[in-house]
Amino acid sequence: LSKDRQKGIDRSREDAIAILKASWDASAYTSKKQEDEYWAKALGLLDNYFAWESANRNTVVEVERRFSFPFGDHPMRGKIDRLERRPDGRLVVVDFKTGSTSSAPSRNSVREEIQLNLYALAIFEEFGELPAEAAYLYLKETKYIPYAPPPETVTTFRSRLDEMIGNVL
Repeated sequence: LSKDRQKGIDRSREDAIAILKASWDASAYTSKKQEDEYWAKALGLLDNYFAWESANRNTVVEVERRFSFPFGDHPMRGKIDRLERRPDGRLVVVDFKTGSTSSAPSRNSVREEIQLNLYALAIFEEFGELPAEAAYLYLKETKYIPYAPPPETVTTFRSRLDEMIGNVL
């Protein structure tokens, strides 16, 4: 759906359900009851996605954007779910989550998240600027947890990342 939006194609809920049905594999479930439960959950995620999307005024820049940059002697590689541009021109990173928010970081602790800081660093490495926001979007409960990475946090994260790599190697 995000890829279509990037291309200027706005899909309806019915379109999304048809796409979901086309890729749905009933043999992946142990019973019809289990399949029905997962189908209902999938429809709930779709509905929450559409509710979030209808309120989102950003433009999709890229979906599943790959990144790669050197960090000392080590390559950093990954994929960002969605990169957007706000109306003011600043970039926004969105990472979709389909699980429960029970393990989600708080708005205060999100700045410590390795994943979002790595994404912010990747954007900085490629564009020469930090994103205005890096956020988790929990689709199960439509919870958006944004983080505005300041330059000092990224500097701290670089040191933390260097330490983590040192501990592994």
